[in-house]
Amino acid sequence: MHGLAADPLGGSYYVEALTDELDLRATRLMEQIEEHGGVVAGIVDGSLERAIADSAYEQQRKVESGERVIVGVNRFADDGAAEGDADPFTVGPDVLDRQLERLRRVRERRDQPAVDASLRALEEVARGTANTSSSGPRRRGHRSTASCARADPASIMWPCASTATSWSCAPCSRPVACR
Repeated sequence: MHGLAADPLGGSYYVEALTDELDLRATRLMEQIEEHGGVVAGIVDGSLERAIADSAYEQQRKVESGERVIVGVNRFADDGAAEGDADPFTVGPDVLDRQLERLRRVRERRDQPAVDASLRALEEVARGTANTSSSGPRRRGHRSTASCARADPASIMWPCASTATSWSCAPCSRPVACR
C-alpha cells in the first residue's frame, strides 16, 4: 500500500452528525437574522455588530481560559521555535499524473447514468435557492454534493467562477469534463 493512507474519519457517522449540527445551527442563525428584519436591519440598528462582537469575545475568553483548545496557540505551542523554521510540504511532480490516472480508472468503472442524474439534479438545485451542501433528513428529496459523491466520488468538481456549467477539478483546478 505504498503511497496510500487510510482516512480514519472516512464515512464517519460522527462527522456527518457534526456536519448536520453545524448546518442546523447556521440555519437557525440565518432564520433569527431574517426574523429580525434581515441583514440590513441588523446593520442599521447595530444588533448584528453586537452579536458578532459578543461571539468574538466569548470565543476569545474560551481560548484564553483553555476551555477551547487551539493547538499551537494555547496548547502544544512551542514558544522557543522561531517563525519560519518549518520546512514547507511540497508535492512531487508525479502526484498530479497519479491522481489523474486514478480519476480515469474511476470514470471507467462508475455508473455513468447515476452520475449524470445526480449532477443534473445538483445543477437544478444550484440554480435555485436550496442548500446544495446538506443531505440530512431535513433535505430529503433533493440532490446535494454528498449524493453526487455517493454516485461517484470523482464527481466532486467545483463550479468555475466564470460559468455555472463549467467545472474544474478540485485538487488541481484544471478544467475537467465531468460527464
